[in-house]
Amino acid sequence: MSCRAFSRRIEHRCLRELFRRYRADEVVFDFAATPRNGPLHEFLAGLLGAEPAPEALCRVSRVSFEERCPPLHQNVVIHE
Repeated sequence: MSCRAFSRRIEHRCLRELFRRYRADEVVFDFAATPRNGPLHEFLAGLLGAEPAPEALCRVSRVSFEERCPPLHQNVVIHE
């Protein structure tokens, strides 16, 4: 996802859609901290409630996501 999309809560909407569409209980991010992925680092820290390890699998449960997700104002329209 581009840096322009981050901080507009589009990342939260995408993750909510993954949980909904695939009925997943957990989503795993293969995270490696770099100087250029600060927005992803902040996103994961907010969802985890703690700093993600510099190189780690970050597991976000559906329950944890729903507890920490800010209000979302976008709508998702799926054309199949």
